[in-house]
Amino acid sequence: MSFDLSVHLATERMPSPRDWQAAITGNAFPLKINSDFDVGMANDMQNMPGNIAEFASRLRSVPWFSNIGKPHPRDATVVRIWKWADWLGPEAGHTEGWGRYMALVHEHLERDHADRANELKATWQEIERLTMDLAILCVPEYRADRDAWYGPTTCVWHAGYIAALVACHVLVGRALADRIAEQWMWFTEGHWPCDYTEDLLDCWNTPCGPSCKLVVF
Repeated sequence: MSFDLSVHLATERMPSPRDWQAAITGNAFPLKINSDFDVGMANDMQNMPGNIAEFASRLRSVPWFSNIGKPHPRDATVVRIWKWADWLGPEAGHTEGWGRYMALVHEHLERDHADRANELKATWQEIERLTMDLAILCVPEYRADRDAWYGPTTCVWHAGYIAALVACHVLVGRALADRIAEQWMWFTEGHWPCDYTEDLLDCWNTPCGPSCKLVVF
């Protein structure tokens, strides 16, 4: 039997996975943790560029979708799919809540920074277009005339959306929500995070993170 445990510690107090397991074993707890993770990863994901020009420049070095269907060292932390046909589509799986969660994060950002509405809109449009232009070049199967049920087209739209959302956070100096940061990390490593394994808890009312795993191509 496995369990998902959430532990919150200041980064400087976080033990290494090896030390953590040693302490657990030394205190006679019958628990084995997944040690294949980087305790500094969450902090690093928040280390975003200081301005939109730098963010846009970094987008050009992202290996968009070049690693879809390939193994990754963090595979144990997510549920992997290995081919386009494995993606369940926009009306199967849990993609309705998935999309609504991202929209809520966006809505809360706009609400909290209403005084910068014009800047946010311009940034969104610039980064979404740039990202899609870059991603299209890396997805030979992309078809502009296909709809959301076609994975190679949807993944490009998703990349544009999430990049624009991250850029707007950079613009206002706001930390990313954990689940948005997790998605962004997989995108920047050439994969497509495309669904969750469960419905998102309370996703209709608040942008709190779900207690479930990403599905990653």
